[in-house]
Amino acid sequence: MCFFIKFLVILLSLKNVVETCIQTRSGGDVVVTACDPNDITFVAGDGVTSITGTNAAPVVGADGTTTMVVTCDATGTPTAITLMTDQNGAVLGSMVAASRIDTTLVCDANGDWTFPDNAAAGVVTEVHCDFGIPNTDPCNGCPAVPGTGDPLGTVVGPTVDVNQCTATVTCNPQAPGGPSFLQFNGNIGNPNGNMAMLTCTNGAWMFDQNGVPLTVNTIECIG
Repeated sequence: MCFFIKFLVILLSLKNVVETCIQTRSGGDVVVTACDPNDITFVAGDGVTSITGTNAAPVVGADGTTTMVVTCDATGTPTAITLMTDQNGAVLGSMVAASRIDTTLVCDANGDWTFPDNAAAGVVTEVHCDFGIPNTDPCNGCPAVPGTGDPLGTVVGPTVDVNQCTATVTCNPQAPGGPSFLQFNGNIGNPNGNMAMLTCTNGAWMFDQNGVPLTVNTIECIG
Protein backbone atom coordinates (compact mmCIF):
# COMPACT_ATOMS: atom_id res chain seq x y z
CA MET A 1 0.00 0.00 0.00
CA CYS A 2 2.80 2.41 0.92
CA PHE A 3 4.56 1.58 -2.34
CA PHE A 4 1.40 2.41 -4.31
CA ILE A 5 1.03 5.79 -2.57
CA LYS A 6 4.69 6.65 -3.23
CA PHE A 7 4.22 5.70 -6.87
CA LEU A 8 1.24 8.07 -7.20
CA VAL A 9 3.21 10.90 -5.58
CA ILE A 10 6.04 10.40 -8.06
CA LEU A 11 3.63 10.41 -11.00
CA LEU A 12 1.95 13.62 -9.82
CA SER A 13 5.32 15.30 -9.32
CA LEU A 14 6.42 14.38 -12.84
CA LYS A 15 3.11 15.67 -14.22
CA ASN A 16 3.63 19.05 -12.52
CA VAL A 17 7.16 19.33 -13.89
CA VAL A 18 5.98 18.60 -17.43
CA GLU A 19 3.17 21.15 -17.21
CA THR A 20 5.52 23.90 -16.06
CA CYS A 21 8.10 23.34 -18.79
CA ILE A 22 8.20 24.11 -22.48
CA GLN A 23 10.32 22.21 -24.97
CA THR A 24 12.94 24.33 -26.76
CA ARG A 25 14.19 23.65 -30.27
CA SER A 26 17.49 22.48 -28.86
CA GLY A 27 15.67 19.88 -26.83
CA GLY A 28 16.24 21.52 -23.43
CA ASP A 29 13.55 22.36 -20.91
CA VAL A 30 12.91 25.95 -19.79
CA VAL A 31 10.89 26.42 -16.64
CA VAL A 32 8.18 29.03 -17.16
CA THR A 33 7.35 31.17 -14.14
CA ALA A 34 3.88 32.66 -14.30
CA CYS A 35 3.41 36.43 -14.02
CA ASP A 36 0.84 37.73 -11.58
CA PRO A 37 -1.29 40.72 -12.71
CA ASN A 38 -1.29 41.84 -9.08
CA ASP A 39 2.45 42.44 -9.34
CA ILE A 40 1.56 45.67 -11.17
CA THR A 41 0.48 48.55 -8.96
CA PHE A 42 -1.69 51.12 -10.70
CA VAL A 43 -0.90 54.32 -8.84
CA ALA A 44 -4.15 56.04 -7.90
CA GLY A 45 -4.77 59.26 -9.79
CA ASP A 46 -6.08 62.49 -8.31
CA GLY A 47 -8.17 63.40 -11.36
CA VAL A 48 -6.26 66.67 -11.75
CA THR A 49 -2.73 65.76 -12.81
CA SER A 50 -3.11 62.00 -12.94
CA ILE A 51 -5.62 59.21 -13.49
CA THR A 52 -5.67 55.55 -12.47
CA GLY A 53 -4.69 52.95 -15.05
CA THR A 54 -6.36 49.61 -15.70
CA ASN A 55 -5.41 46.24 -17.12
CA ALA A 56 -6.95 43.46 -19.17
CA ALA A 57 -6.61 39.79 -18.28
CA PRO A 58 -3.25 38.22 -19.24
CA VAL A 59 -3.20 36.30 -22.52
CA VAL A 60 -0.97 33.34 -23.43
CA GLY A 61 0.05 33.37 -27.09
CA ALA A 62 0.65 30.43 -29.40
CA ASP A 63 4.37 30.62 -28.62
CA GLY A 64 3.69 30.37 -24.90
CA THR A 65 4.46 34.04 -24.19
CA THR A 66 2.19 35.70 -21.65
CA THR A 67 1.25 39.31 -22.30
CA MET A 68 -1.02 41.81 -20.59
CA VAL A 69 -2.43 45.09 -21.89
CA VAL A 70 -2.36 48.04 -19.47
CA THR A 71 -4.30 51.19 -20.24
CA CYS A 72 -4.33 54.90 -19.41
CA ASP A 73 -7.67 56.25 -20.60
CA ALA A 74 -8.46 59.98 -20.51
CA THR A 75 -11.25 59.86 -23.09
CA GLY A 76 -13.84 60.58 -20.41
CA THR A 77 -12.67 64.21 -20.31
CA PRO A 78 -12.91 66.22 -23.55
CA THR A 79 -9.52 67.29 -24.99
CA ALA A 80 -7.65 65.63 -22.09
CA ILE A 81 -4.44 63.70 -22.72
CA THR A 82 -2.42 61.15 -20.76
CA LEU A 83 1.09 59.71 -20.71
CA MET A 84 2.03 56.31 -19.26
CA THR A 85 5.23 55.77 -17.26
CA ASP A 86 6.63 53.13 -14.93
CA GLN A 87 7.93 53.45 -11.37
CA ASN A 88 11.19 54.97 -12.64
CA GLY A 89 9.60 57.45 -15.04
CA ALA A 90 10.35 55.40 -18.15
CA VAL A 91 7.69 55.91 -20.81
CA LEU A 92 5.51 52.89 -21.54
CA GLY A 93 3.90 52.88 -24.96
CA SER A 94 3.41 56.10 -26.89
CA MET A 95 6.17 58.68 -26.40
CA VAL A 96 3.58 61.36 -27.17
CA ALA A 97 0.67 62.08 -24.85
CA ALA A 98 -2.68 60.95 -26.22
CA SER A 99 -6.29 60.63 -25.11
CA ARG A 100 -5.80 56.88 -24.56
CA ILE A 101 -2.70 54.72 -24.38
CA ASP A 102 -2.73 50.91 -24.50
CA THR A 103 0.58 49.21 -23.77
CA THR A 104 1.42 45.52 -23.94
CA LEU A 105 3.61 44.19 -21.14
CA VAL A 106 5.47 40.91 -21.61
CA CYS A 107 6.08 38.28 -18.95
CA ASP A 108 9.75 37.27 -18.94
CA ALA A 109 11.36 33.98 -17.87
CA ASN A 110 11.73 35.26 -14.30
CA GLY A 111 8.03 35.90 -13.91
CA ASP A 112 8.41 39.68 -14.18
CA TRP A 113 6.40 42.09 -16.32
CA THR A 114 8.55 43.99 -18.81
CA PHE A 115 8.17 46.43 -21.70
CA PRO A 116 10.82 45.39 -24.25
CA ASP A 117 10.04 48.27 -26.65
CA ASN A 118 11.72 50.75 -24.29
CA ALA A 119 15.22 49.73 -23.24
CA ALA A 120 15.06 52.24 -20.38
CA ALA A 121 12.23 50.29 -18.78
CA GLY A 122 13.35 47.24 -16.85
CA VAL A 123 11.00 45.23 -14.68
CA VAL A 124 7.68 47.07 -14.51
CA THR A 125 6.06 47.11 -11.07
CA GLU A 126 4.05 50.34 -11.26
CA VAL A 127 1.99 52.12 -13.90
CA HIS A 128 1.52 55.88 -13.65
CA CYS A 129 -0.95 57.77 -15.85
CA ASP A 130 -0.16 61.48 -16.10
CA PHE A 131 -3.17 63.60 -17.02
CA GLY A 132 -3.71 67.08 -18.39
CA ILE A 133 -5.93 69.29 -20.52
CA PRO A 134 -3.95 71.28 -23.10
CA ASN A 135 -4.62 74.97 -23.36
CA THR A 136 -6.07 75.01 -26.86
CA ASP A 137 -6.92 78.71 -26.62
CA PRO A 138 -3.74 80.82 -26.33
CA CYS A 139 -5.84 83.71 -24.99
CA ASN A 140 -7.08 81.60 -22.10
CA GLY A 141 -5.45 82.88 -18.91
CA CYS A 142 -4.61 86.31 -20.27
CA PRO A 143 -5.77 89.24 -18.10
CA ALA A 144 -7.84 92.12 -19.44
CA VAL A 145 -6.02 94.02 -22.16
CA PRO A 146 -4.24 97.07 -20.69
CA GLY A 147 -5.96 100.26 -21.79
CA THR A 148 -9.42 98.73 -21.64
CA GLY A 149 -11.76 101.38 -20.26
CA ASP A 150 -9.51 104.35 -21.03
CA PRO A 151 -11.83 107.05 -22.44
CA LEU A 152 -9.32 107.86 -25.18
CA GLY A 153 -8.35 104.27 -25.92
CA THR A 154 -9.64 101.78 -28.46
CA VAL A 155 -8.87 98.11 -27.90
CA VAL A 156 -9.16 95.54 -30.68
CA GLY A 157 -8.91 91.97 -29.48
CA PRO A 158 -7.77 89.80 -28.01
CA THR A 159 -7.64 87.60 -31.08
CA VAL A 160 -5.65 84.53 -32.07
CA ASP A 161 -3.12 84.91 -34.87
CA VAL A 162 -1.04 81.82 -35.73
CA ASN A 163 -1.50 80.34 -32.23
CA GLN A 164 -0.50 83.64 -30.64
CA CYS A 165 -2.90 85.79 -28.61
CA THR A 166 -2.67 89.42 -29.67
CA ALA A 167 -4.44 92.72 -29.03
CA THR A 168 -4.04 96.21 -30.46
CA VAL A 169 -4.46 99.37 -28.39
CA THR A 170 -4.87 102.75 -30.06
CA CYS A 171 -4.98 106.09 -28.26
CA ASN A 172 -7.27 108.68 -29.85
CA PRO A 173 -6.92 112.47 -29.59
CA GLN A 174 -9.34 114.39 -27.40
CA ALA A 175 -10.20 116.64 -30.33
CA PRO A 176 -10.18 115.67 -34.01
CA GLY A 177 -6.73 116.25 -35.44
CA GLY A 178 -5.22 116.81 -32.00
CA PRO A 179 -2.17 115.06 -30.53
CA SER A 180 -2.35 111.64 -28.89
CA PHE A 181 0.23 109.53 -27.17
CA LEU A 182 0.36 106.06 -25.58
CA GLN A 183 2.27 105.41 -22.36
CA PHE A 184 3.18 102.07 -20.74
CA ASN A 185 3.24 101.38 -17.00
CA GLY A 186 2.93 105.05 -16.04
CA ASN A 187 6.28 106.29 -17.32
CA ILE A 188 7.42 104.45 -20.46
CA GLY A 189 6.75 106.09 -23.79
CA ASN A 190 5.61 104.09 -26.78
CA PRO A 191 8.16 104.36 -29.62
CA ASN A 192 5.36 103.69 -32.09
CA GLY A 193 3.33 106.73 -31.11
CA ASN A 194 -0.34 106.22 -30.36
CA MET A 195 -0.72 102.53 -31.24
CA ALA A 196 0.75 99.34 -29.78
CA MET A 197 0.34 95.66 -30.55
CA LEU A 198 0.52 93.42 -27.51
CA THR A 199 0.99 89.66 -27.25
CA CYS A 200 -0.06 87.51 -24.33
CA THR A 201 2.75 85.19 -23.20
CA ASN A 202 2.49 82.97 -20.12
CA GLY A 203 -0.45 84.97 -18.81
CA ALA A 204 1.12 88.43 -19.24
CA TRP A 205 0.75 91.08 -21.94
CA MET A 206 4.03 91.87 -23.64
CA PHE A 207 5.21 94.62 -25.97
CA ASP A 208 8.23 94.27 -28.25
CA GLN A 209 10.15 97.46 -27.50
CA ASN A 210 12.87 97.58 -30.15
CA GLY A 211 13.55 93.87 -29.74
CA VAL A 212 13.34 93.92 -25.94
CA PRO A 213 10.16 92.38 -24.45
CA LEU A 214 8.35 94.65 -22.02
CA THR A 215 5.68 93.40 -19.62
CA VAL A 216 2.75 95.79 -19.90
CA ASN A 217 0.60 96.17 -16.81
CA THR A 218 -1.11 99.47 -17.67
CA ILE A 219 -1.62 101.71 -20.68
CA GLU A 220 -2.53 105.38 -20.47
CA CYS A 221 -3.71 107.52 -23.35
CA ILE A 222 -2.47 111.10 -23.28
CA GLY A 223 -3.99 113.57 -25.66
